Amino acid sequence: MTVGDRIKEQRKEKKLTLRKLSERSGISISYLSDIEQNRRRPSLDRLTDIALGLGVSISYLLGEQTMDAGSEPEIYSLADKSVHFREVLEKLDDFDFWEEKDQEELLTYLQIKKKIRDSDLS
Repeated sequence: MTVGDRIKEQRKEKKLTLRKLSERSGISISYLSDIEQNRRRPSLDRLTDIALGLGVSISYLLGEQTMDAGSEPEIYSLADKSVHFREVLEKLDDFDFWEEKDQEELLTYLQIKKKIRDSDLS
């Protein structure tokens, strides 16, 4: 199975159109189609963008890692992270699908909290 085959397989499994994957990855629809049809080979930078857009690891797309049925490959190593940090990441798992105003609201809140913490340390 080629990189293009794995990308297409994951895109279809996640019920994503080429347009949606293009929006998520920042790569044109025609280039993604060429990769899936094995007419082009993506650079490591583009492969990283595609992997993030699909929510899979680069290792999986390169065929170095398999996917167990019903499981996603781990993109982040959470072994050394606190329980609270892991909980936050789980709650933000679908952040890319939030309404833009909700994303901006959360980011604004986090910026304000950081300023407050920074001023408390001074």
